[in-house]
Amino acid sequence: LSMVELDAKLYLPLELSGQRPARIAESDRLIGWRGLARDESLARLAGEVTTAWGMTLVSKARVAQARMAAEDAQRELEWVTARQALGAATIADRSFAEAEVARWFQVGAEADVGLGQVQTRLAQLVALPAVELPDPGPAPLPVFRFSSEESLLARVLEIAPGLRSLGAEALFWRASAG
Repeated sequence: LSMVELDAKLYLPLELSGQRPARIAESDRLIGWRGLARDESLARLAGEVTTAWGMTLVSKARVAQARMAAEDAQRELEWVTARQALGAATIADRSFAEAEVARWFQVGAEADVGLGQVQTRLAQLVALPAVELPDPGPAPLPVFRFSSEESLLARVLEIAPGLRSLGAEALFWRASAG
């Protein structure tokens, strides 16, 4: 003889304990929080790209400055060498001038390495094989678009992705506790 087993379930579309609306609210808060976390990540990326761009411009200016200083030091060495030939400078004077030339070439080499590093970082962030920067020129003055510092601060607090994400996280945890 074979036995037949029957499993029956009764499904009532009624929420007896009142938890369903609370769990729906919790889920909605989680979705909102995660959506704002994406905005926060994009804002962080934009900040990293901006920082890398600025560091690249600064590094490029350091390289240019080191090259100009090395050229000046080389001219000074030539001048000291000519003075030494006339007997108006000592070997120590020439040695100091040579050391200054070497120092500026070293500073320039270090600046070149730093420029390469920050350009590579910038290229990684913008997903390009290489990034070439324009020659730095005079920067335009920023335009202050708010009537006061308080109105600027209020606007930043209103739209800051990090703060909005933290607020959404707080709403989620409140919904999950209730």
